[in-house]
Parts: sequence; structure tokens; C-alpha cells
Amino acid sequence: MTIVAGYHCPTTGQVWIGSDTRGCSSDGFILPVRVPKIVAAGKWLIGCAGTALAAQIIERDNRMFGDCETPQEVANTLMDLLQMGGFKRDEDAEAPAYGQTFVLASPDGVWGVAGDGYVAQPDDGFIACGSGQAYAYGAWTVMRDLLETGYEYLSPEIVVRCGVKAALRFDAFCGGDIDLRTPQGMVAAPAPEPEPEPLVTAAEKRWLNPEDEAELHRRGLA
Repeated sequence: MTIVAGYHCPTTGQVWIGSDTRGCSSDGFILPVRVPKIVAAGKWLIGCAGTALAAQIIERDNRMFGDCETPQEVANTLMDLLQMGGFKRDEDAEAPAYGQTFVLASPDGVWGVAGDGYVAQPDDGFIACGSGQAYAYGAWTVMRDLLETGYEYLSPEIVVRCGVKAALRFDAFCGGDIDLRTPQGMVAAPAPEPEPEPLVTAAEKRWLNPEDEAELHRRGLA
């Protein structure tokens, strides 16, 4: 019930990670709260897809990641925390897993962590997890083609924002606002505000006499 996406730009070295903030109950009820899904732990940003409890456990015990230097060390710590937190492995699965997936971001790159602790680094710099990952990868496929043709207006931040936004648009279980972060100390630009709807439409203006239209302009209503 989540989208988490990360991107490491091979050209600039910038790293960004983003997620949605919707919370859903196990039966699909949308919770009326904002649910953060990215946790800062040492030099790492950890995006969580699964239950909100996993993110809360990582937040509570984030000091345990202070000495983690490699993605595999982070993954091992994640598995330990899930076990201590009462998560049960699905032993019937091909690779017994805890049912949670993660995206890791550090100043050096991004990685995915499966529910069994397996770590993978994307060969093209982009990775996503959660119920909306297919939509994020679809958006990335288009953006990657644009970047390969020399298109200059897709910053690493915009790549992640667009990947998450695609999941928000098409996955019924993703929603809320976009939580966008970087482990490199930069601040995400605010999302552009939509243009306000005019209080008087162009069609309605045709029926105004000049005096009325001048008065509306004076009041800032047209």
C-alpha cells in the first residue's frame, strides 16, 4: 500500500528518495492521518513499504544503524529489528521473508532490500518498491529515454517526484503528499501550486457589460 522510489544520477552523483504518505488498514480503509515512510538513520535514509509498524521500529531504534557502512549491514540490521519487533517470516515462500521491502539511500547511491534481506543495486540508478512500483518504473522508462536523448530538464529530484506521482495517480492504495528527501543535505523544491480557478469564466464574461467587467477587474475577481 505504498510507493517508495530512489534515484542515483550517474552524471551529477545526486541521490534522492521519495514516497507517498497514505496509510491504509489491512482491509483497505484509508486512514485520516499522514504516515511518514522514510526514516533517517545515521547516514542512511530508509524508505519502508509494508506496515507502518516497521517504520516506527526503525525510527525508535535508528541508533542501531550508526555503525552501518554498507547496504548489507543495513539490511542485516533491518532483519534483526523486524524479528525483535515480532514480525514472522513466511516460511512457505521460496525465500522466507518478513513481508516488508525497503529502499536505502546514502550519499553514495540507492539500493533495494527484499523481505528476506537480499540487497540489490539498480544498474540504471532507479529503484522502487511497494504496491505502486510498476507505475513508478513505467514513468522511469519514459524519463530514462528522454535522458538518453540529451533532455536537460529532468533533475534527479524531478525523476523521483515523477515516479512517485505516477503511482499516486494510478495506484488506488497510494496517496497523500510526496515526501521527497536526499541524504546529501539539499532541500527539495516545493511542488508547483496549481493555477487558481477564475471566479468569473470566459464564457460568463461575454454577458457582462463594460462597467461590470471593469468593476470585477478592480476587485481582482476577473
